[in-house]
Amino acid sequence: MRNYFLFGRDIPVLGDVLADNGYVSSTNSGRYLNEQNFSYISTNGEASDIWSQGYYAILQANRIIYAANTQFPTPSNNVNEIKGEAYIARALNYLELVNYFATPY
Repeated sequence: MRNYFLFGRDIPVLGDVLADNGYVSSTNSGRYLNEQNFSYISTNGEASDIWSQGYYAILQANRIIYAANTQFPTPSNNVNEIKGEAYIARALNYLELVNYFATPY
């Protein structure tokens, strides 16, 4: 989740760019210009990376939850804490994917 396609760069930056809290200069390398103009499509670099890395993080959280449920039938406090963190990580990634890819109302 901390890689630069998710919370390490793209999601915080895109939040500011899409909310008009930041400005992307036209003299930069071209990154985030489509998003600033609200003309991004799902096949551009940032969108594709957020999609794939977001669902990869969800997959990893699901694996942790599955392992906690199957390997520890009577879980300890540590197992419950780790499982709870996996649920939070999964929910956070779903939320960010919805925020970025859902149709606005």
